[in-house]
Amino acid sequence: LVEAYLKDDERREDVFDCVQKLLSSSDLNNRQKEEVKRVFMIRISQFVEIDGQKAANIVEHFMQGDHADAIRRLEEDQEFDDDEYHATADKRLFSYLRGLLEPYEEQDEQDEMNQNQVHQGLIKETHIPHVDESIQERYIELMCRFDPSGVFNYFNTKLNDTISLDKVRKSCEKYGVMDAVVWIMEKSGNTQGALEKMLDVAKDKNAAILKILKDHVNADTPWTFEEQSTINSCLIGLNGVLRVSTRLCESSSLSTATTYQTEVDDDTIPELSQDSSMGDDNSL
Repeated sequence: LVEAYLKDDERREDVFDCVQKLLSSSDLNNRQKEEVKRVFMIRISQFVEIDGQKAANIVEHFMQGDHADAIRRLEEDQEFDDDEYHATADKRLFSYLRGLLEPYEEQDEQDEMNQNQVHQGLIKETHIPHVDESIQERYIELMCRFDPSGVFNYFNTKLNDTISLDKVRKSCEKYGVMDAVVWIMEKSGNTQGALEKMLDVAKDKNAAILKILKDHVNADTPWTFEEQSTINSCLIGLNGVLRVSTRLCESSSLSTATTYQTEVDDDTIPELSQDSSMGDDNSL
């Protein structure tokens, strides 16, 4: 029945409801349910192609949350020599991990009334299961490739405290996600290095944009797709770095102000005590 749904283009979307009903049914014995699970795991790539989040949800609720096995099966598709097929397999894995670690679902009208649940329009965040750090690190690596603009926000909102910042930094540097690199440096206590990195990146992006503009004016030719893509990528990179730098400056200013206030208070307290003591002597 499950395979029949997968082969029917018009009913493929309904295959998840079919699997959930079968695994929740009291009419099937344990052996039959295990067979449904077996087929699901064998065909998991097809399920993820349809909807990565729904596939992860079934693994979470009906497969004892064995996401490691699901990921292993999805990564087996990467063993083919075809580079294009390899990239497609990576995108499927990314879709699955996004559905697992950043799941969202459409809200109904009642939910829309609750402003505390609203997230980016008609979207609300759902339960995020606890996963091993290696799974989160793999997700960040894939996000650096397929959604680099989302890495910084993920770090700010969902990054596990136990994750290795050194490992994820390597992924960020490899794929040029520099706003995330600066964020990691600041979190690691290297604020000065983070600011210097930010300035270097800003100079590089600015220089790249100016070079393209200069070459384009001299050539007097129509804009190419490559030129537009490069400029767009540089502008996104600049925006990300400036966003992080603004936060760094605000944090640094707040820290400086707090330190200064503490020093003033420490210096003032003895003086007040001394004045008070002198006042008591004079009154005598």
